[in-house]
Amino acid sequence: MYNCARYATGFVLLLAAGMFMYVYYFNYNDLFVLPAGRHRNYHANYNNSVRSTLATLNVSWPLTVVFWTSFFGSHDRFNLEYTEETCAFPTDLTRLPHPGPVTIWCKVFHVREQQQDRQKALDTAGMLVFHIRDTRVDKLPKNRRLSQPWVSFTMEAPVSDFRSGHDGKIVVPDQMRQFDFVSSYRLDSDVPTPYISSKSLLDSISAPLTLEDFHRRHSINRGQSPVLWVASNCGAYNGREKYVKELAKHVPVDMLGNCLRSGPYPGTMPLADLIRQYKFYLALENSSCMDYVSEKMFDAFQAGAIPIVSGPPGANGSGYRNFVPSHESAIYLDNYPNPIDLAAELRRIDGDSELWLRRQAFRGNSSRWSADFRAVWGHQNSEWFSCGLCRLAARERNKNITDHDDLIMNSKESNGLAAGPARLKGALVNVDYSCQKRGSLAPKV
Repeated sequence: MYNCARYATGFVLLLAAGMFMYVYYFNYNDLFVLPAGRHRNYHANYNNSVRSTLATLNVSWPLTVVFWTSFFGSHDRFNLEYTEETCAFPTDLTRLPHPGPVTIWCKVFHVREQQQDRQKALDTAGMLVFHIRDTRVDKLPKNRRLSQPWVSFTMEAPVSDFRSGHDGKIVVPDQMRQFDFVSSYRLDSDVPTPYISSKSLLDSISAPLTLEDFHRRHSINRGQSPVLWVASNCGAYNGREKYVKELAKHVPVDMLGNCLRSGPYPGTMPLADLIRQYKFYLALENSSCMDYVSEKMFDAFQAGAIPIVSGPPGANGSGYRNFVPSHESAIYLDNYPNPIDLAAELRRIDGDSELWLRRQAFRGNSSRWSADFRAVWGHQNSEWFSCGLCRLAARERNKNITDHDDLIMNSKESNGLAAGPARLKGALVNVDYSCQKRGSLAPKV
């Protein structure tokens, strides 16, 4: 009889311990780690009442978004703090409590190289960000918290970012599947990161240009070049320098960068002030990929020059439809069969103030903006880059509190890596398929 009671007591204690571990495991999943490279998988279904009771127990402010790598070698590029006023806290969260209007609810910063700092980031950060250009496969954390998303971040075209792997850098596709989200220049990435903010762009096109602005700029009629090009990379993937070299045979082009230099850059003059002296600015990207629009075109808009663009592929400039205020606000290199035809068009516009000002009519007149441009740039987008990373970190924290559905490892592993989410394949890994082949801008003469 005594033995039966003892066994019964032991069974009850064992059952209680099992129930405790069940609740503890599924509500404090930060304590459980997976080997790096194994992806979270969403298949669990747990007790809602238990989740509701413990919903706020593992939440503290601020959430932290930590850059695990440098940014082109710098560990000081990002150091930001957000309150509700500077970055709106998501309003659609069901469990994560609102931090309040003045609380610093998110910080974005680089982790230092010291081991204790890096371990603290692994233990506490709400999100880790990896700049792909500075990421080495052998330097990724060996273990990861289940509720800690990893974000791959890049501002470079894939043909520049992804190498052969001989130097230890990230290569696609399998190694990219170690990341949960993508932040890149592409507007369809999880956290888009354009080269300019909405406010900066809209401020730069808020005032109209006049006939005086036209006459103030260089003109062929005065024996000076109407076209400026400033570039340092003379080995661009798409061969843009070959096109510019041929174009300069048919219309004067001042080439004041390190590539095809035709004259010295004027001292320490800011680029914007230099561009203001010209009617046209060659804003040619070094790679022709979907949504890859760097600062070059925006520099032209800010300085009042008409950008001559070549980058995102698409017939009749359609690849730029989300980036230009109106179709006429840019000149699309691909619309001209060869540099001779483009040169003729530039000469025509340079000699006609009405034509030049017509292409500037979008300035100070939002009714002339296209619907596509207005949808992307017509408001300050809180889902972009650093604020977007914070909002994503909050949503992921809320998801972990409510669903705890990131605890089961994906069983379909390949070479030690899980088959990551489908969105990665469209957002970054397969972005190579949107890029035109090497030398695509070789002149057609």
